[in-house]
Amino acid sequence: MTEKLLLLVQTLRKAGIPVSLSQVVTALEAIGLVGLEQHTLRITLRAIFAKTRQEMLVFGQVFYLCFRTGLQTGEKSVPFGSVDELALKI
Repeated sequence: MTEKLLLLVQTLRKAGIPVSLSQVVTALEAIGLVGLEQHTLRITLRAIFAKTRQEMLVFGQVFYLCFRTGLQTGEKSVPFGSVDELALKI
């Protein structure tokens, strides 16, 4: 899970959304509280990382790419290269 969160943070930063270390710590704490259900996790992380309407739209796209595989199965999501390419297009 930590790897996916770090991938999300890296891609958000590349897409122009500023993400602070304190936000990452808050996200890790929140994940422990809300669990891994995808919808709840998306809403929770969006509240932490996206402040404007535009950031919310970008967050939605990035979240989908980073978390589109099952969270509880431990499956890998898309490779770094694919997400990096999207971040450059956003």
